[in-house]
Parts: sequence; C-alpha cells; structure tokens
Amino acid sequence: MIGKETGISKTSIVIRDPVWGHISFPDYITAIIRTEAFERLSFVSQLGLAQLVFPGAVHTRLGHSLGVYHLGQRVLAQLRNPGDCSGVVLDPVDEKCFLSACVLHDVGHYPFSHTLEELQSLKTDHEHRASAMFETGELARVLEKYDIDKGRVSAIIEGKASTPRDQLLSSTLNSAIDIDKCDCLRRDSFFCGVDYGLVDVDRLIQALRPNKAGDFVALTEKGIGPVESLLLAQYLRGCPCLS
Repeated sequence: MIGKETGISKTSIVIRDPVWGHISFPDYITAIIRTEAFERLSFVSQLGLAQLVFPGAVHTRLGHSLGVYHLGQRVLAQLRNPGDCSGVVLDPVDEKCFLSACVLHDVGHYPFSHTLEELQSLKTDHEHRASAMFETGELARVLEKYDIDKGRVSAIIEGKASTPRDQLLSSTLNSAIDIDKCDCLRRDSFFCGVDYGLVDVDRLIQALRPNKAGDFVALTEKGIGPVESLLLAQYLRGCPCLS
C-alpha cells in the first residue's frame, strides 16, 4: 500500500521517487493510486524479462506511472507560467482529466508488460483494457466521485486526444514530445545502468510554450536539441516500454 504523508494535508501524499525525487499528489490522484487496480502495477515488471540480462531492471509499471504523472504536473505548471510570455489559465476539469490519464495510462498492462502483450491469443492491448476498467468497479467509482470524465481519460490514453496538450502524454500518437517516453527512457536507463535515454527533460519542458487559448503547445528553439536527443534515444534503445 502507498502510505499517507502526515503534515501535508488530510488528502495529499508525498512519495520519494528514485528518478525524479519527491512527488506530491492531490486528493483525487491519491484516491486513484490507492485502488487495487492501480496497486497491482507494483507487481508488473516495467521491462518484462529484461532483468534476466540487466539484474537491476526490477522496476515496475507503478513507478513509471507515478513518474509520468509527475512530468504531467510539470508540463501543466510550465504552460501556466512559461516565464518569457503570458501563461494560460487551465480549466480544472481539463487538468484533472489529463493528470488522471497520465497516472492511469498503463493500468491495463498484462504481467510482464509488452512481453506478454505480444502473444496473439490476447485480444486487446493495454490501452483498451484500461478503458474497460473505467466502466465498472472500484476505479470507476473513484473517477465518478471526483467528477473525472472517464470517456475523455480513455480517449487520451488510447491516442484519440482532441488537443495538442493532451497529446503530450501518449506514445501512441505522432508526437515527438512525449512525457511517457521521457520517463521510461530515463527510468529504464537508471535501473539498467546504461547511458542511453539520458534526455534533458528539464530543458525540454522549459521550452514548451502555449498559445493564448491554451489548446496548442509550441516549442522554442532551445527545445530542439532535447527533442532530437529524445528521438535518438528511442532509436538507439528501441524503447522497449513504448507506452
């Protein structure tokens, strides 16, 4: 079970992540990560059977999901306050849907992640399994309790997001900037003990700029190098997590 941090608030928790440091969670995310559906990810290997080659690769989909949520938080913070231009006021409903999708994007994974998903006998991929889990059960009740649009969360996870901001999450979309990949590359490199995947995520996020409506995301010239590094890292490693 993920423990509660005292002295913060009645509903918030803080977790120490080995890759990104301290990550804090609002009440609705706290409720999500306490569900049985999410906590089962602590038993789902991030890299399948890679630990047979890299003994340190014992990290899980739970840790990766928390990391993607953290990067989602940072992206939203950057769009609110980009520094050299006016930020945007984000709709709380939009923000909740985006961050919920960030933390839940892998909740439908099978054991051993993509290793098992490649079996032809499995009829659905993990994105569609996640969407099915939002319809009934504990996770569905939590989303309903906090007025989180289950259909929109599913659309973001399945690569059907309607706005460029939401498209920053998923590697199932044709987006060069992808916080899912940003976390898995950094996390997999950390636990495998290799240098591939050490993308300058800080510089990449700092280079994001919103339009006035907040529904489009651009990149400054300073972000070109980190994006090229991200694409090269995916090519060199094959990005076994993919999503």
